[in-house]
Amino acid sequence: MDSNQFEDILYKYPSAQLLLKGGQKQVYLIDYQGPGKAVLKVGAYDEPVEIERIMREVEVLRDIESKYYPKNYEFNEETNKRFVIIEEYIESTSLTQNIKNYTDIPKAVHLMIDIITGLQELWKRNIVHRDVKPDNILITPNGDARIIDLGIARLLDRNTLTKLGLNGPGTEQYAAPEQLRYIEYGKALIGHRTDQFNLGIILAQLLLNGYHPFHPDVVGTAKGNLGSIAANIDACIWQKEFFDRQEMSTVKPVLEKMLARHPHKRYRTPEKLIEALSNCIGEE
Repeated sequence: MDSNQFEDILYKYPSAQLLLKGGQKQVYLIDYQGPGKAVLKVGAYDEPVEIERIMREVEVLRDIESKYYPKNYEFNEETNKRFVIIEEYIESTSLTQNIKNYTDIPKAVHLMIDIITGLQELWKRNIVHRDVKPDNILITPNGDARIIDLGIARLLDRNTLTKLGLNGPGTEQYAAPEQLRYIEYGKALIGHRTDQFNLGIILAQLLLNGYHPFHPDVVGTAKGNLGSIAANIDACIWQKEFFDRQEMSTVKPVLEKMLARHPHKRYRTPEKLIEALSNCIGEE
């Protein structure tokens, strides 16, 4: 990305401090009238579908009005296929940076329930996040979860923006089998239980002290397996032996259901999932 590509836009925000730079987007912390601080995102796109995804994300954030998601303050399309987004600044660090704080069962379970409560704001609107992963979960100084990056969220009531013949959007290391097999299944199996699988990976990873439960270095590979996390997800090969330990006896059946290969075998409702997780720590 050309560092001068957004010079005319950044000129309007003299206080801008670079937070993140990559690909087609740059993220800044700026002074903003009202809340005092805000996040400025400036980016470029090549295809119309890309800006349509961005506009859908903005629409969702404006509709939700929930503490779990950053508020959208402004969105503008600029010349030369560029865009500007201004969002609420959330003082936080990512779950990726906080994994070591959630390696015991009660803390991990309480975090999962908090995240699920936030995701319910999407699910009740027939929206699937599709990219739930530690990088997209923020932890505030008070330990509360916040959810970001709805750029590839699937609005089940809208036409899909994913081209046929491609794997479904998502991060391969945290994708559900139906996302990895999008060519075979299409959008038919994508639903809130897709996000549930993503959460199952995160819960197992927390309790494994940061190790990915499907990583070949952790669990090995099956005969004929290509030796990747995605291949192990597709073959449902994960580190179950660790969860055979007595102290993990309440958690293992919950993980087995969350990580079921077929969506219909996972928890049918968010309420059932929260109930099962609460039972792991003796709460009702």
